[in-house]
Amino acid sequence: MVWRADELAAASWAIRVDLEVPPEALLAEDVGPGESEAIALAVQRRARLLLLDDRRARRIAEVAYHLRVKGVAGVLVAAKRRGLIASVQSVLVHIRGNGYYIAQPIIDRAVREAGEA
Repeated sequence: MVWRADELAAASWAIRVDLEVPPEALLAEDVGPGESEAIALAVQRRARLLLLDDRRARRIAEVAYHLRVKGVAGVLVAAKRRGLIASVQSVLVHIRGNGYYIAQPIIDRAVREAGEA
């Protein structure tokens, strides 16, 4: 399922949170605004897991901020292992077909990790 902004805003399970402190200037220069705010919020909230797909943002979050990071492919592999979805590959192909960029090597790796290859 792909969520539109208005659907997400209306979802009862979604909570909008404002940052207590804006992202550090250097972080905001290194990655996009969404990624820098996600990293800053994860640090502020002492998050156990941060969901990020951008490679550069992931690396910064892991190395500079010592955050545990997982991307959409990793979430889908975990869902497959728990029996929540039937196919990682079909979901990733669907997501990519709807405009979300996912590199083929990431799909290939996730498919292997999910035992689909």
